[in-house]
Amino acid sequence: MSELEYRTLRIQDTLYYRSTLLLKYDIQYPQFYLNGLPMECFNRRYAAKATVYTQHCRGTLFRQAKEQFEEDQQVGAPVRIFEAVTEFTVTLNEDCALSLYADRYEYTGGAHGNTLRTSDTWDVPACAHIPLSGLCALPAGCRAYVIQQVVHQIEAQITDGEYYFDDYRKNAALYFNPHSFYLMPEGLTVYYQQYEIAPYSSGIPEFLIPYSAVIRKPLCIVES
Repeated sequence: MSELEYRTLRIQDTLYYRSTLLLKYDIQYPQFYLNGLPMECFNRRYAAKATVYTQHCRGTLFRQAKEQFEEDQQVGAPVRIFEAVTEFTVTLNEDCALSLYADRYEYTGGAHGNTLRTSDTWDVPACAHIPLSGLCALPAGCRAYVIQQVVHQIEAQITDGEYYFDDYRKNAALYFNPHSFYLMPEGLTVYYQQYEIAPYSSGIPEFLIPYSAVIRKPLCIVES
């Protein structure tokens, strides 16, 4: 099966209130093609998500921006421009497997913005998600194995001077999300959201777990 082709579509706008810029958004999302034909099972999903988030920006975020503007005007504070940006990255596009993640950044008037990551891994011919358990030789033990590998990597990084919250073993298990992963050619990458296991300055912690007898490539990928 050929690799999918894809292009980036964008929804952008700037919203004003009382002639003052209060919100700008830039929503990027993918559209996929196989042999020149659109892959509608994917394209409809990502277009719909972009539409829903656009409505959120124009509704909830803009309302919050106006409320913040009114409060700031009362105390003579400078205008804080709200911002929303969504970008995606395709990390694996081989044979019949597709994996990607999207980072959604929002600034809503605080000290800094926040980023939320989501991801999808697909069996392309079936147009179906590949779950984390579907990549494990022993699905029942998958969660424990992945968390163990994450903890080992955290301990090695702490030795090298990286900083994690003190309860990193507990947090690695508590905040583990079986949907928070994506695939790369060399292995499985598990990630945690900001603040879950490390401070804001650490960004989104990522842990690459190489393919092995335990974590396998999707069965549809042809070994070179």
